[in-house]
Amino acid sequence: MDTPWVKVDRYDELMQTVLDAQLWFETFSHVLRADTESFATSARIRTSISSAEDFLRSILSEFETFRPTVQADQEVPLATLPVLTDYIGPYQDSEGFRRRFVHPMQEALTAMQALILSSDQP
Repeated sequence: MDTPWVKVDRYDELMQTVLDAQLWFETFSHVLRADTESFATSARIRTSISSAEDFLRSILSEFETFRPTVQADQEVPLATLPVLTDYIGPYQDSEGFRRRFVHPMQEALTAMQALILSSDQP
């Protein structure tokens, strides 16, 4: 099988999208902590959203460490970026992405659904 390569300039562009998502999750985490009336019993939601944010932050941390070491016009083996590999690689091979992002997001959505459906409001 051919070794997948990462185009550094494209990696730069796409990491901005990941940064935007991470900042959204960070903001949502703050909202969850601040709105104790709406989310008083939502520790599960907060924990799950925090896990997803942490996973995105780990992708960005890897990028921030890696990026100064290469030029924008370079291509590097994907294997040199293990967190990115986990994120964009085959789903069945993913450990961190499933455990730290997908499963927590499923938990958060399930908990939000329960919160909405169990409302005591008329």
